[in-house]
Amino acid sequence: MNNRNDDGWTCRHDAYVARPKRRRTESGIEKVYVTIRCRRKGEEGEWSLGTFTTQRQMKEAFYDWIARRRRAVAPVNSQAALTEVIDDYKRYVQELGFQPATIRGRSYTASQLGEFVRDRHDGLPIGDFDHKAFARYLKWLRDRTKTDDEGELTPYYRPQTIKNALIGARTLLRWAVTEKYIAEAPGVPDYTVPELEHLPLYQEDIDALLSCAEQPLDLMLRLMWENGLRIAEAMNLRPADLRVDENEITIEEHGTFRPKTSRSTRTIPVTPSTMDALIALGEGTDTFGLLFPCPVKCRYHYWRHRFDQAKKAAALRHFTFHDLRRAAADRLRTAKVPLDRYCRLMGHSAVTGIRHYRITDPDDLHDDLQKGLNSARTRRHRRKKQ
Repeated sequence: MNNRNDDGWTCRHDAYVARPKRRRTESGIEKVYVTIRCRRKGEEGEWSLGTFTTQRQMKEAFYDWIARRRRAVAPVNSQAALTEVIDDYKRYVQELGFQPATIRGRSYTASQLGEFVRDRHDGLPIGDFDHKAFARYLKWLRDRTKTDDEGELTPYYRPQTIKNALIGARTLLRWAVTEKYIAEAPGVPDYTVPELEHLPLYQEDIDALLSCAEQPLDLMLRLMWENGLRIAEAMNLRPADLRVDENEITIEEHGTFRPKTSRSTRTIPVTPSTMDALIALGEGTDTFGLLFPCPVKCRYHYWRHRFDQAKKAAALRHFTFHDLRRAAADRLRTAKVPLDRYCRLMGHSAVTGIRHYRITDPDDLHDDLQKGLNSARTRRHRRKKQ
């Protein structure tokens, strides 16, 4: 795929044109993201075709897409109830073959929009969901409240959840265009959502949490705190993933578990004491069985329930499993670990590490202020040449 000429990557059929949108290189292999556009009146739109490494793959996918579109029966018009469109979209998402987390995420954001419609505008047609209705949806997301464990009213959704909900609504509208529910997506402005401020975790908090957590949850939390593992990565560890001689563990695809991204497949060093605890936990366990056994099918909720109990017993403020991973990223950043090693340990891109895993503590600001004062410029008096 050395040819950079777009003409080699362009397919045309009637009014539909497939052409490259952007390119990227992964592991030395160049990949092209292709979209399909149509400017014929009444069929205007742009659709994602996929990412390909060869022109032949792209052409076969393009003509398959055209064949499916010809067979498709034109669905209902823009007067269809928005709740019915949402139900169709959720069925469509189930057929895509995405990872389970992606399916749950898209279904959840669609369900949030459906709850808003049933709560405020029952029977709202899809064609009437314009930018004004979108603004009301944003206000509804921001205004919802709930009662926390201490009996105080708190926002129902976190800022990041609100942002994901807005992205999900736009995705559904674009899908409604491709399915001819509406001719074009409403002109929805990019509403700004407040940045989510992640608070730091302190060593004292972790010591209290681990002392109150039951076994083997305490070891799982310790892994997430020390090594920055995601909860899914920790839950799916196996004795076969332990590299005892090197004091390392491997995160790789096996069974139903799939790492979040290609960068998430990695090898992580652990401390000798943690490795000894993992070996003791895996004794008598099948090599390819789970290192952290769970008696129920929904393992996440099983560990989440015990995690909440440990937090309550330790009298800690609210935080999540993922905050333990953020704490590991914060330690690496504070220690000024080189960016390439930091990304290798955490298993994500540099942009993600800088944008989503930054934590600012008030003490950091005081230190920065003092450093700035100590770095004040002074005039240097140069000697005149004699």
